[in-house]
Amino acid sequence: MVATLGYFSILFTLLIALYGIAAFFIGLRLRNDRWLESGRIAGIVVFVGLSLALAYLVYLFAGEHYEVAYVYSVSSRNLPLYIRIASLWAGQAGSLLLWAWLLSVPILFFGVRHWQGRRDLLGWIMIVALVTLIFFLLQILLVENPFARFWLMPDGSSRIGVFKPEAAELFKPTDGLGLDPRLRHPAMLLRLPLLYIGFTGLVVPFVFAIGGMAATQRDDLWLILSRRWTLVAWFCLTIGIALGMRWYYDVLGWGGYWGWATVEIATLMPWLTTTAFIHSNIIVKRRGIFKRWSIFLSIITFELVIFGTFLTRSAAVSSLREFSKNSVGVAYLLFMVLSFSGALALLVSHWNRLKMEGRVGRMISREVLFLMNGIVFICIMLICFWGVVSPLVTELFKGTPIFLGPGYFERALGPFFIVLFIIMGVAPLVGWQRTSMRILGKLILWPFLVSLLIILAAFLSGVHSYGALFGIWLSSLVGLITLYEIIRGAWLRHKSKGISLVKAFWQLVICNHRRYGGYIIHIGIILMAVAIIGVELMQSRTQATLKIGESVSCGDFTLTYEGMTSMDTEDDRNISTATLSVMKGSRTVGAIYPQRQLDYRSMQTFELPGIRRSLEEDIYAVVVEGMPFTAEEATFKIYQNPLVNWLWIGISVFVLGMLLAIWPHKMVN
Repeated sequence: MVATLGYFSILFTLLIALYGIAAFFIGLRLRNDRWLESGRIAGIVVFVGLSLALAYLVYLFAGEHYEVAYVYSVSSRNLPLYIRIASLWAGQAGSLLLWAWLLSVPILFFGVRHWQGRRDLLGWIMIVALVTLIFFLLQILLVENPFARFWLMPDGSSRIGVFKPEAAELFKPTDGLGLDPRLRHPAMLLRLPLLYIGFTGLVVPFVFAIGGMAATQRDDLWLILSRRWTLVAWFCLTIGIALGMRWYYDVLGWGGYWGWATVEIATLMPWLTTTAFIHSNIIVKRRGIFKRWSIFLSIITFELVIFGTFLTRSAAVSSLREFSKNSVGVAYLLFMVLSFSGALALLVSHWNRLKMEGRVGRMISREVLFLMNGIVFICIMLICFWGVVSPLVTELFKGTPIFLGPGYFERALGPFFIVLFIIMGVAPLVGWQRTSMRILGKLILWPFLVSLLIILAAFLSGVHSYGALFGIWLSSLVGLITLYEIIRGAWLRHKSKGISLVKAFWQLVICNHRRYGGYIIHIGIILMAVAIIGVELMQSRTQATLKIGESVSCGDFTLTYEGMTSMDTEDDRNISTATLSVMKGSRTVGAIYPQRQLDYRSMQTFELPGIRRSLEEDIYAVVVEGMPFTAEEATFKIYQNPLVNWLWIGISVFVLGMLLAIWPHKMVN
């Protein structure tokens, strides 16, 4: 009964969304406020319908209704309640419903907002948002229905469907297949909802841009109304990506945090274009230029959101044969082609109306550097995009798919990240329209000299890799420039106002919270860069088979195998835990405990790393997959990861800066 209600809730929402589009079209065509009001109410009802559908699915998970095929596939009785509910987005059907519900949230906000004479803008915005929502509702109803149930046929076979076939009986399994234990990590439970909040939030600037052009708006209202949505979406997407990195490092056991997998790239690409869009919006607000560029970035971001949603829930980019068999993939591709071509045609038709109100400054000016920053982000995105689609394209033209691994991304992206860092260091020092080279050189002089001392200290401490030395120098230079700019502003205010330096700094942050939030974000990026340099260029690794009492060295550490214990758990797992004592030099610093786990339900084994963390480095060990693991002998991969924990510190600083930047100005005051 509940599953049927959930299905009809989605069907009802689809019909209401179609009605809402028709009502807005008629209202805009006839300039009839009654039809526009009817469409507005339909948008609110859409949120209600999807909220009911989501609530029904939550009830099915919480109530252990394993007759529902989707609940059966990702949940089980041995899971605690919060994990059973979180299993809702563990598969494609539930995550699509979550995506649709999250998209209905801004539609609700559009519907309840007072538009005060801009109802034409409301109409076009709602049409674009509802069309996007209808695409996902059709996917749920026709391809991935989370409310389909098991039916037992008279001949003993079974079918899956929403409605009862003739002469069939409902089949109720006593338990489900369960959730992969590796997905029960808190980071993974939170990751996908945050990514989807980010994805659906990034639909908002697109619908505002398209709605603004369709309504022939001549002001920047669309940009003002979408700014907060964009920043919040960017914030959630950033945290979702960071949680994924932490999960890869803590759970997957390959010693790293980013493997350039398709799912990782799918989340990174819209983040890159959103970052460029945010910087472009600053220029539009301050100088009235690059409006076309901002709209183009919103379009690209929307398409990457749709592409990323598809990639995070399927694996249909490995070959043309697999892609062509995947009806979901073909539907996504068709929707992307139609939406992109339509949006681009609308932009071209409004090209002359989107003329720049101000003039572009000279080459060394903040607006030009912001534009260059956006172009670099787009170049990075295109390199990532090619890395994802290359198997399809190469198979189409050469007959054999070619897969590009991490080496391609690292070699291709390295120069662009260097340029990005240089821009990040110089941009805060230059003004709008123009800045002389003499003034710029004077501002950079002291940070440059101090950065040379830092690189000398790094060399004397044992860092002899040219790549690592250059990376440390560039990161320290950019960081020092950022700190110098913060201190210089506080010092000038301290002198002019006659107040303490701390109070001067606090006043600057309060009065310019977006600007100083940006500075804090840059400092977070610099800390992350230092960590990446440490892991990528200074990492030590080894592999060894050890008997009881035998030792192996890795970098500055010596690890000794002390034995293994094994135990069964209440959630149907066997956990075998090795003990490796750890010495640094002649000093014992502790022990680490890598594991091999066996899931009795799926009879799959997987390895979890043992990690000893410090600000200086991590020592990281994992049992080698497929090798014997006994109390007498085991094979381990061991990594020494210098500076890796500064990655998590940098991410925390980055998030702090984002919070400061997006916090409402009135609340800051």
